[in-house]
Amino acid sequence: MPKYANEFFLYVVGQPKPQARPRFFRVGAGVRTHSPKTLFFNMVYGEAVKKAPKPPLGGPLSLKVSFFMPRPKNATTGKGSAKTWHISRPDLDNMEKAICDAFTQARVWRDDSLVCEKMTSKVLTPLHGEQRPGVFVWVAEIKEPYVYHKDDMVLSQDYDRWACPAHLGVKRRRCPICGSVFCTKCDEDHISGCRDTNNVGN
Repeated sequence: MPKYANEFFLYVVGQPKPQARPRFFRVGAGVRTHSPKTLFFNMVYGEAVKKAPKPPLGGPLSLKVSFFMPRPKNATTGKGSAKTWHISRPDLDNMEKAICDAFTQARVWRDDSLVCEKMTSKVLTPLHGEQRPGVFVWVAEIKEPYVYHKDDMVLSQDYDRWACPAHLGVKRRRCPICGSVFCTKCDEDHISGCRDTNNVGN
């Protein structure tokens, strides 16, 4: 069984912008909100509406978003030409929110709460080639169940049975003095040290 199904993707050319903050204004005795839409939001929404699947995607969903930001002049020559990551504003999560809101309004999916896994990146446009600033978005329905791993410590509610990720097969113990959980391999002298620190048995 393939992991993903009903894939949907699009590339929108234009300088990525973050989602504008909502504005609040008083109407009579109440307060209303207004979320201004940027040109970039409207461009993504317009493309998404034209290509949105029918019916909208259902969950769980996997999302990949790649923002290609304009390359500044100081990153085109010399050592700066090797730069690839965009490490200045706008923030990645604010731009991501614009994409999710546009997809929700365009009915690409039923709701953005269906996104269960995602990978988002923010990079400069390549120095050479025809890549223009914009955003690539890929989303698909996840068909395989999540496979739990040994490092998923939250699987167990019994802290004393947590396996140490550094020593597989070694169970952690709860210290009878301080109450913390420790690995007998990583911290062999934990209890004796605790006794000395807390003056227990002296």
